[in-house]
Amino acid sequence: MLAVVACFSNSRQPFGAYTRKTLLRTLVAVFALALVSGATSARAQSVRVNVNFANRSGSTAAIPPQMFGFNPVSLQDADSLKTVAQAGFTEIRRTPDLPAIYASTTPNWSSLDWTMQQAQTAGLHPLVVISRTPPWLRLSSNPCAAGVDPSHAPPTDASRWGELAASFVAHLDSKFPGLVQDFEIWNEPDLPASLCANGNTDLARLQLYLPLYAAAASAMRAQAEQDGVSIRIGGPAVSNPAKALLWTAALVSDRETATNVDFVSYHFYPTDLQFAKSANTWGQLFDKVQGAQGALDTYLGVVAAVLKGLQPHASSTPIYITEFNDGSAFLADCCRNNPTYGPLWNSVFLVDMLNSAFAHQPLPQKAYYYAGNSAPYFCLLGKIDSAMDCASGSTPYPQYYAYQLFAAAGFLGLKNGGHMAGSVGVEGAPNLLVTAFYTGSKDTTVIVNPTATAYSAVTVSLTDTGFNSPEASALVLDNSHPHIASQAITSSANGETATVAVPAYSTVAVSWSQGAAAPAPPVASLSVTPASGTAPLHVSANSSASYDPNGSIASRVIDFGDGSASSSAAIAAHTYARAGTYHVELTVTNEDGVSATKTSRVTATAAADFILAAGPSSSQGAASNFTLTITRQGTLSAPVSFSCLQVPEGKECSFSPNPLSVNSATAQAVLSVAPTATSSATTARGANYIALAFLLGPAALLLAGDSGKRKGRKLRNRAALAFLALALLASQLGCGDGGSRSASTTGSDAQFVIVQASSGGRSHTLTVSLNR
Repeated sequence: MLAVVACFSNSRQPFGAYTRKTLLRTLVAVFALALVSGATSARAQSVRVNVNFANRSGSTAAIPPQMFGFNPVSLQDADSLKTVAQAGFTEIRRTPDLPAIYASTTPNWSSLDWTMQQAQTAGLHPLVVISRTPPWLRLSSNPCAAGVDPSHAPPTDASRWGELAASFVAHLDSKFPGLVQDFEIWNEPDLPASLCANGNTDLARLQLYLPLYAAAASAMRAQAEQDGVSIRIGGPAVSNPAKALLWTAALVSDRETATNVDFVSYHFYPTDLQFAKSANTWGQLFDKVQGAQGALDTYLGVVAAVLKGLQPHASSTPIYITEFNDGSAFLADCCRNNPTYGPLWNSVFLVDMLNSAFAHQPLPQKAYYYAGNSAPYFCLLGKIDSAMDCASGSTPYPQYYAYQLFAAAGFLGLKNGGHMAGSVGVEGAPNLLVTAFYTGSKDTTVIVNPTATAYSAVTVSLTDTGFNSPEASALVLDNSHPHIASQAITSSANGETATVAVPAYSTVAVSWSQGAAAPAPPVASLSVTPASGTAPLHVSANSSASYDPNGSIASRVIDFGDGSASSSAAIAAHTYARAGTYHVELTVTNEDGVSATKTSRVTATAAADFILAAGPSSSQGAASNFTLTITRQGTLSAPVSFSCLQVPEGKECSFSPNPLSVNSATAQAVLSVAPTATSSATTARGANYIALAFLLGPAALLLAGDSGKRKGRKLRNRAALAFLALALLASQLGCGDGGSRSASTTGSDAQFVIVQASSGGRSHTLTVSLNR
């Protein structure tokens, strides 16, 4: 195929429909002749791949960084997501359950937050799909057919549905700032079971979709501007490659929608249910992928439609392939999970996408594999058994390693992007698919052999390598080397030619770097669970999935990052006694002495608690003021409330503010201790009555003494009664103890208060001295 593609390398015109069809017919004819005339044994004829790396000048087509993504579906646990990320995937496509979140008009964001936290922990960038209608916004006469989820009906009010879409932007901007930038509107609206329409026609669904997109995109854009963030909005995410051009053209040519098209998306499934039910073969699948409406043909058609659109920056609008696989049926087929054809199909697809550069078109910005796990039969991870039906499990399936080869660090490294070579072509074996690119440290040529013919010696010839003394190494992925292995290579003295064997149904990568090529490193795999919790935090660090593509792991060291002793166990337990953020680092070393590292972050948080302290503040008259300082440890579940457990006689305490909200590390309140409001008045009043009693008593007795004996006794009795009445009155009015108190009192000599501070289940007391 590339022998023909290279012929167009000097043309700046995009492939037209006629050119593509002519090219593909030529390829099919050449391929058929090769199959008829070729044998399945190794070929010794001269096969040559010619590559020009354009001196690594950066002038060639760019390969986008963070290009590879996946749809997790039922793949939910944190360790599995991290395993997928280790293959070079950086993007994750999530479709929140909008009908559940908006079961009522008040949203419950818990399910969305959980998935976003998972992505954030795994270091993945989410694309969020806004799709489906909540119960209270559906048509009373639901157009969905029997057996179809009624949430796939359109809303009764597109503007109101657009407000719901905007609320997702607002919530994510607030809860996970900077995490989500990409939003896709509705999923597969071309399907009758995904967007239900009266009349059940393609035109009816398209006429429903465009107003939905316009309303939602406009509201989402306004919300993002209000939040001061930048987002990307796109669609139409159609499932059928045959409809991708029509729906894309409609979206970008409609003035109501085109204004808010930041990217165009579609799904690629070259086969359907009928194919899966037939006695399908690799040859049939390969023909579909390479034929009309195949991977490259569909992509170039979408590019042509996008270039003619009314959207801003039409010439540079990114294209996302937000789902792809070899077919759409949830049935076993010849190839999807097959140890031979699974990696091979994915290599073919990736080479086709990369080679859009040789048609002078930009590469897809994102490509999302379907699926992390969507049993039956769709997965990157699952249970390995005879059925290979993607039953629940966490073991990589054969196709996983195609992405590890192309994207992961330590292999071809396209996770961080790169540039395509200037040109590439093949002589002597037109059935081989070839691509070439360079990254920061190496030039790479990838050869995919989709046939049963093995080639014992394929010579790769370089020009303009950009290196003074390039040296080569090679990797192979096939059924005999399912986890990627080093490949023997013969290199010329100047390093500008290299000869390798290309087995049947294989992917072979030949890379050049400056100076001696280092042995392939081992692959370090580390998962630490739980990743966060309250100290003391007990964790388990699992490095058992680490491996070496060329041999075995000779040693491993797990450093827990807190100064404690490291561990050499494959699965090591550890306890973090104190709060803090720790970086657990695994180092694995192979038999060649080459090491690889993997780091995982653990956060141990302090238990919800606080420290209470006091210091003098000021005096205002008879009142004493003190500053109470709350120092937070961990996250407090409630404000801090204050009270006095004990105060001196005649004193009372108050706090401002009370309760105290502790929203930062520390917060302060003022304790004021003052005489009670009634204390001084009642003390003076009691003293006056006691003095009066003592004065009137003796006076009464003196008066009684001047009378006769009988009369004097009566007067003395009356005076005694008067004195007693005055004493009782004085005691009731107060004898120097007149303070109303909010707590128990201490003796008059005790000059301190006991303060209690409480928040949630935590409580602390502090004795504050009033002597200054």
